[in-house]
Amino acid sequence: MLFPARFAVLAFALISTLVSVGVVHGLWTNRWGAGFAGQDISDMEKLPLEIGPWEGQTIEDEVTKQLRAGSNNFLSRRYVNHTDGTVACVMLTRGRPGPMVIKHLPTECYESNGYQLVVRPKRHLTNGKVPDQFWYATFKKTTDVIPIVQRVYWSWSATGQWQTPENPRLTFARYPVLYKVYVVQTLVNENEPPYEGAPVHDLIEDLTNSMRGSIFPAVVR
Repeated sequence: MLFPARFAVLAFALISTLVSVGVVHGLWTNRWGAGFAGQDISDMEKLPLEIGPWEGQTIEDEVTKQLRAGSNNFLSRRYVNHTDGTVACVMLTRGRPGPMVIKHLPTECYESNGYQLVVRPKRHLTNGKVPDQFWYATFKKTTDVIPIVQRVYWSWSATGQWQTPENPRLTFARYPVLYKVYVVQTLVNENEPPYEGAPVHDLIEDLTNSMRGSIFPAVVR
């Protein structure tokens, strides 16, 4: 009778493990949820077109089309600073905190579009009481007649506070909706430093503050 009893214990342990894995996967993928909240971009379009001295318009190009892949919602805009003429593109996407929002990083998408990473990712902090965190890196494309240099800032948020954790999927796993934002600036050359008080830094700070007052009230629990 010893072996049947031991078999029963092992069988119970195996079944329990399979059930636990199934539950974790179901929660991870929101299998039993009511579905993704907001299948259109109406909430995201609450982001103002005019932010301080910046005026925006909707855009779409080949890179933004690739970044759209797998995301539930996507918004892309080009902002111009009427004070000094600085131009920056803002790409905002959202979805469940799975691979399609966590991945598709500039270090992947830009290099697959002919750009080379010339300045490795570093962190940028805004000047708020609780600073927002952004990664930034510089890319250069030399296959065109005129080389193109772009500095890209990116970050994630589920609550309105933007973060750059080492393991974003684990950090944001408990949230039903995760946002990711890119801010892209074209540079004269790759050696141009991201100096303190740069207009694009002001745009990032204005954007994060504006999103906390427009987009996130609809999703924060």
